[in-house]
Formats: sequence, structure tokens, C-alpha cells
Amino acid sequence: LFGYVLANKGQQPRDVAKYVRDLWGELVPNLDPAAFQDLLGEIQQIAYPEVASSMQQCHTGLASGDYESAVRAVIEWNAKVMEHRKGGPWVVFAPDGRLDVRYREMEESMPSAEDLQTLWRNGYFINALKGIVRQLRNES
Repeated sequence: LFGYVLANKGQQPRDVAKYVRDLWGELVPNLDPAAFQDLLGEIQQIAYPEVASSMQQCHTGLASGDYESAVRAVIEWNAKVMEHRKGGPWVVFAPDGRLDVRYREMEESMPSAEDLQTLWRNGYFINALKGIVRQLRNES
């Protein structure tokens, strides 16, 4: 979601949310609300309180289909993380409420609702581990 937000400079959060709703439906497919709740205590111990709060707000928005709240929460989440890193947020709200993207990586398209079930983006060792697991499963 955050990667997609970064690709929408000049858009209103409600427009980003509408696109996500059109793509994913009224509720995020395959979202397991209990899984987040199981991790919440650990998140609160490890993350700064305001970061954990933003994460929880994002989860609540996604779990309830309130995509605009989730968009706003990931923006707040980034701002809090970057504040602790002594850096500037990657995206802020312009005075007119539109997204003012200050840092753009490669543009990411939103995964379809069907792709969410198996999606796990990670540029480091996790993808290699997943590949090994796939190979071992095929050999069994």
C-alpha cells in the first residue's frame, strides 16, 4: 500500500482509497485480523509507541475496508519512522490535502486481490528461502 501511495503524487487520499477498493473489494482479501492481534504485543515492545499506533491504525483501516484511513495511517507511520531516524517523511499532505510525495522509488503497481494470498515482497534473503522451499516441495 505504501509503495502505491508513493506513486500517486498529487492525488487525494480518497482517490487512492477508491482505486484500492476497486481492486481489492470492500475488505482486504485473506487478511487475518487475529494474526495482527497476536503480534501486537511484540510490535508494541519493539517499535516506538507512536509507530505501533500508526501500524495498528493501518491494520484497523484495512481490516474494516476503510482504505482512506489505511492510506492516512501508512503516511503517518512513515513520518514517525523517519522522525526517529532524524529524516524527513517520504510523503506528506499538501495544504490542499493532496499527496506531496518527496521520495519515489520504483513505481509499484497494486497487487490484485488474487495475488495478495501469496504475495510477500522482500528484496533480501526471504525470496531465496521461498525459492528453496518451492524446490523442496516439488522434489517430495
